[in-house]
Amino acid sequence: MLKDILVIVDSGPRAPALDLAMALAAQHEAQVTGLFVTAPVRLPPHLDARVRAEVGRVEAAVTRDGAAAVEARFRDAARGVIADDRIEWYVVTGDPDEVGADLARCADLVMIGQIAPDQFLAFPPVHPETVLFAGGRPVLMVPYAGAASGHRVPPATVMIAWNGSSAAARAVGDAVPILRRANKVIVLSVNPPFRARLDAAAAAVPGADLVRHLSRHGIRAKAHHVNVGDIEPGDILLNQAADLGVDLIVMGAYGRSRLRELVLGGTTRHILRHMTVPVLLSH
Repeated sequence: MLKDILVIVDSGPRAPALDLAMALAAQHEAQVTGLFVTAPVRLPPHLDARVRAEVGRVEAAVTRDGAAAVEARFRDAARGVIADDRIEWYVVTGDPDEVGADLARCADLVMIGQIAPDQFLAFPPVHPETVLFAGGRPVLMVPYAGAASGHRVPPATVMIAWNGSSAAARAVGDAVPILRRANKVIVLSVNPPFRARLDAAAAAVPGADLVRHLSRHGIRAKAHHVNVGDIEPGDILLNQAADLGVDLIVMGAYGRSRLRELVLGGTTRHILRHMTVPVLLSH
């Protein structure tokens, strides 16, 4: 069930995740918690005490004004969509990624907007991939174009990027509450490898096993597959999403740690950079 949604909001003017968060909360009768994270400025220790005090005063004022503006957008998005007693608002000071990951663990779904190219200084710099891999909960990313993209809110047509992996299976399980309410569910396999099937009919149609599994949850889905050789899988997913009128992509996310740096898998990285529709990712 989808009953507890955490939406992480930055100081950029678009806040693309808010409208979808409120629409999903209304559809699922869920609680929405808005989170704005402030990171303290790290000053060199040799600075004069008066300078440090003045910087602290300015920082507090900027943080207070920025948080108030973001909270106003959060409450405006909720007004008329969900009741006041089903929204909560928090401002937390700390490392943005650590705070986001910590609070994500007590939510059913984490929502975060993609930072627009012209808003790369938006505060705070919460990295969705860090929240995803460290938080252990599904993350629904919303492109910076937001509702202006013309896609329906909440999503009516959902495409599952299916490759039979454990991450993809986890994403499907996490998305079941949304899939149940979709009008159309497409199971897309790109360059499907041979895998063990339960019967000959399933072997002939990549994704057929998943379609059968979803049907047992009351979800009607159709399998679709494409063979495209060496073309970037991320491009294929986005092209198929556009051709099929998809409102949401569900997919597994891949990454690994290398020298304390998170290195995303190629398709995951491509989708996060070039997404044109909301994407629900699980790891």
